[in-house]
Amino acid sequence: MRNVAVLGAVVLAACGGADGGYCVSETSYDLNGMTVREVQTLDPVNRVVDHHREAFDADGLQLEDVQESYVYDGDRLAFDLQAHYLPHDLANRGVNDPAALPDYPYRDDALLVWEAIRDWVHQYVHVYYTAEADVPTDTELQAWRTALVNDGSLQGVPELNGREALIDLLTMALFTASAQHAAVNFPQKPLMSYAPAVTGAGWAPAPTAQQGHHKADFLGMLPPLSLALEQLDVLSLLGSIHYRALGDYRSNDFPYRAWFRDPAIVDNALPRFQAALAVVEATIDARNAQRRREYHTLLPSRIPTSINI
Repeated sequence: MRNVAVLGAVVLAACGGADGGYCVSETSYDLNGMTVREVQTLDPVNRVVDHHREAFDADGLQLEDVQESYVYDGDRLAFDLQAHYLPHDLANRGVNDPAALPDYPYRDDALLVWEAIRDWVHQYVHVYYTAEADVPTDTELQAWRTALVNDGSLQGVPELNGREALIDLLTMALFTASAQHAAVNFPQKPLMSYAPAVTGAGWAPAPTAQQGHHKADFLGMLPPLSLALEQLDVLSLLGSIHYRALGDYRSNDFPYRAWFRDPAIVDNALPRFQAALAVVEATIDARNAQRRREYHTLLPSRIPTSINI
């Protein structure tokens, strides 16, 4: 039963916060909250909960307020976890083939990050689950999975009948709370902070003809200056805070001690992950040198470990 507590530390180190789309934030909340509840008596998890509690209260928002504000295709319960594993999601949307869609930086860079995270989770899981039978016989792990389905109302949660299923699920959790959130959140500043380019509403009736309009008519459709400034302020804030890059596992409390103590992790699995992220960074840099427009959002150095804004 101890194994799931250690795995909970990995999940919770990447899950938390109060921003993003449904598949980013609310799924992370479900994974986070159920992990806390099912393994709440074990010290590693309690320490991780404290680490992320301030993220839940960001900007004074309560969890219920954030969840109620989301809309997902009209029905949040329709979200299928396995269908949104990155390789599955790209295939389901018909954008996984570079030959058919050669210029898609998100796909190309996200797959690099996904594979680096999956290898990290693979190494981590194999330290604490040394045999396939360890997964289905871990009662706390199975209770966690049951809570995700019954209490979290998540669809597509895999049966945890072996290490590969667990690795895929944890990869989804870590990727969603780090890279996927970065891809959704950080473009808001350059793309949406200028209100005339991306305004949330029309503030005057739309024209019904192409002729007979003047500059004042166009300006009348734009948001009031006070709201335009608020849009600039909020989106600049959301798109500017990069707190602790992916792969940097330290306490949030001064003097920011190392998060993991196990030599199998500290001396092997984690350095391997950090080295893989450095390779991803260099690969994306090389790609950007050849792209018509550089895409920096999924550089590992710019991906926060968790949803913290």
